[in-house]
Amino acid sequence: MKTTVDKIRTIIIDDEPVARQRIADLLLENKLFTVVGEFENGLKAQSFYNSQEVDLMFVDIKMPKLDGMSLVKSIEKDKRPFIIFITAYDEFAIDAFNLFAIDYILKPYTKQRFRETLNRVTSLMHGQIKYNQRNQLDGLFLAMENKTNKSSLKEKISVKLGNKIYFIFLHDIEYIIASGNY
Repeated sequence: MKTTVDKIRTIIIDDEPVARQRIADLLLENKLFTVVGEFENGLKAQSFYNSQEVDLMFVDIKMPKLDGMSLVKSIEKDKRPFIIFITAYDEFAIDAFNLFAIDYILKPYTKQRFRETLNRVTSLMHGQIKYNQRNQLDGLFLAMENKTNKSSLKEKISVKLGNKIYFIFLHDIEYIIASGNY
């Protein structure tokens, strides 16, 4: 994956034309992104991805022929671009982050929410994550991939506190309090 870029080559995969157009319009507002393809299903996107260089994918979950999760799973882990799921279904969030998505946006979303995601992408693409943080993330991803008991991943949730991510067993949680957007 790149650490510096001129333009972030982006594809949009969503079965709804209006949803694809909204993402494309919002990306046009940021000169760092260029849309190199738009697809109504994962199968068409897969063919394109296999023949082109792509830095970023905006992917819907439920689509005909090849859904978003299956599309991402079909790409070799070390060759995956940055993945952002944009969907109306919140129940797939844990699965998305287990596929190392960098964001999960629920429809309908605001321009501000979309811009926050783009800021995260540009920070990652331009290497603004410190080297040791990237090593920590790589180690975390490797540990999750090598875990033999996959069901135990669903027994934990991740919680970000400051610059650290903690994994907490569900049985250790007594209650959860919402605060602002969290």
